[in-house]
Amino acid sequence: LACALVAALLARVPLVAQGAPDTDVWLAPVARTGDTLRVGAPRNLTARPGYDNQPSFSHDGRTLWFTRRAPNARAPRADRDVQTDVWAYPLPAGTPRAVVETAESEYSARVTDDGRALVVVRVELDSAQHLWRLPLGGGAATRLVPAVKPVGYFAWVGPRAVLQVLGTPRTLQVVDTLTGRRDTIASSPGRSIQRVPGGATVSWVQQGATYTLHELDPATRAVTALVAMPARVDDHAWLDARTVLASDGTRLLAWTRGDASWRTVADWSGAPFRAVTRLAVSPDG
Repeated sequence: LACALVAALLARVPLVAQGAPDTDVWLAPVARTGDTLRVGAPRNLTARPGYDNQPSFSHDGRTLWFTRRAPNARAPRADRDVQTDVWAYPLPAGTPRAVVETAESEYSARVTDDGRALVVVRVELDSAQHLWRLPLGGGAATRLVPAVKPVGYFAWVGPRAVLQVLGTPRTLQVVDTLTGRRDTIASSPGRSIQRVPGGATVSWVQQGATYTLHELDPATRAVTALVAMPARVDDHAWLDARTVLASDGTRLLAWTRGDASWRTVADWSGAPFRAVTRLAVSPDG
């Protein structure tokens, strides 16, 4: 269990040209001495054909949530092969189970600060994409920030939601759920919107001719450019408040505040996956 609680989550890229990508969630242990990282061999948690993706951890690191595409009797028959639900994997080596099965599709589950619910992007039956709150102890799901759609990805900081809102162009927006204030921060944000540990800021990758990691304070709307990303690299996750991980093909990279560039901390070129995409880090790093 100690090994699993210091872990980075890895997903396999598409292996089929059309339809749902064939992805798996992998777990790798991370050990740290000063600024030196040692990343162990990844283990496949969801070895099966089909879509298993978008991992995130519980606050205690003992549960992994992920998105799974699998037949669901609640979905209309025509949608059963494309509908997704949130599943839970008990760590270190449990049996995956569906957290909730609905007629809609849910993606990108993240636990609320109080640990009582998951916030997800739900694709509703009319294809609208909103944020929803799913209580973990049972009870009715509720739609959040209903004025904003279609939501692609998100992070939540106190009463404020930081959203990638799809459209032409897609935008990064901050919505204050107490005051109703809504501000557009940037255009062309990437899909990886991450809470920085130990504080109240969020990071995202600004895409364009070059990609740059930025940090946002949702309370003040202040933006700071942090570091240039490797070419077309977007997926990242924070190990702690100083060090962030990113994926570039089969390489896992790290950058620490004050460094001039990224460094390679793992290279899985011999592993049975083609590339690492979405990342999550357990709360204890």
